Amino acid sequence: MNTFGDKIVEGRKRKGMSQEAFADLMGVSRQMVSRWELNTAMPRMQKIKKISEILEISIEDLLSGEEKAKSNPVAFLRVNIKSLLKVIAVILIILIVLYLLYFGYKMIIFNIISSKIEQYKNVNNYHFKMESLIDGALQSSKEVWYKDGYYKIIEKDTMNSMTNSGVTYLDLNSGYRYIVDDNTKTYNEIKLFRTEQYNNGIYMYKLFPTMIRKEATDFKEIALKLNFVLYTLKKESITLKINNEEIELNKNNFLPMAQNIKMHENKNTQLNINRYNIELDIVQDEDVKIPLDYAKLN
Repeated sequence: MNTFGDKIVEGRKRKGMSQEAFADLMGVSRQMVSRWELNTAMPRMQKIKKISEILEISIEDLLSGEEKAKSNPVAFLRVNIKSLLKVIAVILIILIVLYLLYFGYKMIIFNIISSKIEQYKNVNNYHFKMESLIDGALQSSKEVWYKDGYYKIIEKDTMNSMTNSGVTYLDLNSGYRYIVDDNTKTYNEIKLFRTEQYNNGIYMYKLFPTMIRKEATDFKEIALKLNFVLYTLKKESITLKINNEEIELNKNNFLPMAQNIKMHENKNTQLNINRYNIELDIVQDEDVKIPLDYAKLN
C-alpha cells in the first residue's frame, strides 16, 4: 500500500511536475519535498490541504497512505526518528536550564545566609559555649565570655576518662593574657604579641562552622555541594546539608545551633557533633575580669 510520500510522488508525476516545480507551488524548498516523499518529514495540516488542492488528491486519501506507513515499523521509525531527537534535545536543554537556575538559587541563598552570619564578625558582649561530641560522648568544650575588649575563656578536655580544664583571661586593652589557677587563686601574666583572632570580639565568629563563614567560603564550590536548605515554619531553625555535613542555624538571628558531620572510614560511620549555645548582651564586667582576691605570681 502506498505511503503518504508515495501519494505525493504519484500525484506529482501524474501532473507532470518536477520536484522543483511542485516545491515552487508549495512555497517550500525542493529538499523539503524530497523529505516528504521519502517519509522522513511530515507537513503540517495547512500544507497537506495545499498538497490536496495542487495534486487533486483528497486529504483522506493522503492521510490514509500515512496511516498505512505507520503500520510498517521501519517506515514509522524513519518518519519519527528526527522528531524524537528534537524532543530529546529540548528535554536536555530544559534540564540544563533548570540545573543552572537551581545552582544560582543555591548560591543566592548561601550568600544571604553567610552575609547574615558575618554581622557577628565584630560583636561586643556575648557568652558562647561549644561542646564537641563523638558518637554521643563529650570530648571537649569551650566557653567564652567577651565584653569591651576583655575575654574569659574556659577550655575542657574530657578525652581518655580524664578532665583537663584551663581558665584564661585576656585584656586586649593592655595587651596581656592571664592564666588562672582557681584552686590556688593565683594567675600568671603573659604579654600578648598577636591578637588578630581576638580583636573586636571576632573570636566567637572564628569558632563558627567553617562552611558558613564568608571569608573561608568558595560560594561556587559550596553551591555544588549544597544538597538542600530546609526552612520550616514549625521549627525555629534553618538546616543546611552540605555533603556529609549538616548545619543548624537559629531562624531568627542566624546564630549556629549545631554542626553534625558524618565521618566514614571503611565500613564504620562516626558522628561528630558541635553543639552551640550563644547568648548576646548578658555579660557583666565581673564575668570577664580576674577576681580581686586572686594573686599575681610573676
